[in-house]
Amino acid sequence: MTGATKWFWRYRYQAGRWKKARDVITKIELTDKGRNPRFVVTTLTSGDTKLYGEDYCVKGDMENRIKD
Repeated sequence: MTGATKWFWRYRYQAGRWKKARDVITKIELTDKGRNPRFVVTTLTSGDTKLYGEDYCVKGDMENRIKD
């Protein structure tokens, strides 16, 4: 396999202590090394791919750079 294959799903989830359900975006990436699942809980309504890739990943990258 070359490259990676990615799938995105959005579904509602309510943890035991949460007062209401929230959206969860799941990204599953399949690479030569295996599966790489990621989960984001959100109240934002953008498209799944945009929200995950352009908002949360960028924010996480900036937070990691602050640690450097």
